[in-house]
Amino acid sequence: DPIGYGLENFDAVGQWRDQEYTEIAVLNKVVRESKRFPIDPSGTLPNGQAFSGFESLRDALLAHESDLARGFLEHLIEFALGRPSSFSDSALVDSILESTRAQHHTPAALIHALVASPQFHSK
Repeated sequence: DPIGYGLENFDAVGQWRDQEYTEIAVLNKVVRESKRFPIDPSGTLPNGQAFSGFESLRDALLAHESDLARGFLEHLIEFALGRPSSFSDSALVDSILESTRAQHHTPAALIHALVASPQFHSK
């Protein structure tokens, strides 16, 4: 999961960490032995672009803002309309992306545009 590597510095609750800390458990007892491993947050995106951590991953993804917005919106449509997104939704997707371009396709703008659409109201 290339994108996951770029987010590896965040733990399960979203706190930043530079090392992975593990404890060894034997028969449900935590043994005092623990290990720390340095985190390597580098990776390569499917298009071949390399990144070295969260910041460079963020910048690489922001270079494809409209693609990210389209993918997010297609999944949002599935959730909001309760059915898989299909080619018949392409006009809806295109119109929402066009109307939210000035707001840089923020999640709030995408959600508001979808909720205001006739497709959502006729669900």
